[in-house]
Amino acid sequence: VAVAIDEKNGNIACASSVALSLYSLNGDVLASLSLLALSPVLSLCFVEAQFTVLGAVALVTGHQDGTIRLFRLDSTAG
Repeated sequence: VAVAIDEKNGNIACASSVALSLYSLNGDVLASLSLLALSPVLSLCFVEAQFTVLGAVALVTGHQDGTIRLFRLDSTAG
C-alpha cells in the first residue's frame, strides 16, 4: 500500500495492488481506478502543475516492474 497527501488541499491518494483511490480531507471518495492490469504500485506522490506536461495536478506512481505512470487529476469534473 502507498499513500500520499496533497499539501495544498489535504486530498489523500491511496494505492493498493488492485486500486488507486483519491479521497477528500473529510474521507469522501473523489475517484477510484482499477489497477488489476498493472504491476503493483510501490510509491505514490502528488506533482504540481508547473512540473507536468499535463497542465494540472497529477499523481505519479512507481510500479514493481520499474514503470512510472502519471495520472491527471481534473478538478473541473463534477
